[in-house]
Amino acid sequence: MIARSLRETYRKMLRDRRKEMVRKSVDAMKAFMSGEIRQLISGGQEEGDCSVVYQYEIVSCRQFDALRENIMKIDLALKRLADDKYGLCEECGEEIGVERLMVIPFAFLCKDCQETKEHETMRRRRLVS
Repeated sequence: MIARSLRETYRKMLRDRRKEMVRKSVDAMKAFMSGEIRQLISGGQEEGDCSVVYQYEIVSCRQFDALRENIMKIDLALKRLADDKYGLCEECGEEIGVERLMVIPFAFLCKDCQETKEHETMRRRRLVS
């Protein structure tokens, strides 16, 4: 459990990070929806060169999805903070290091469990390939 002295620090950090991600999402979505980027990329290109535009749009959609996912993680972290569960690893129940939370305030796994999860994911990918 996070010490009361740090609770407000984490709450402010999470809210600030969320606000920044929402702002980035809104700005990027406005540019995407207005076609502003499409016009910059496709200006002067032939019709057959549209693949660059489509690739940009795919990357943009993935970025929107990543931002949305991180905003949802922050919301969950704020809920966990309110429920006195913030800072505890969801896998092993041990405390997540303060250093880790300062870098990734919406982390739900301690460093060891995160590394284990990543190694398992890489191993599965190699098996599928």
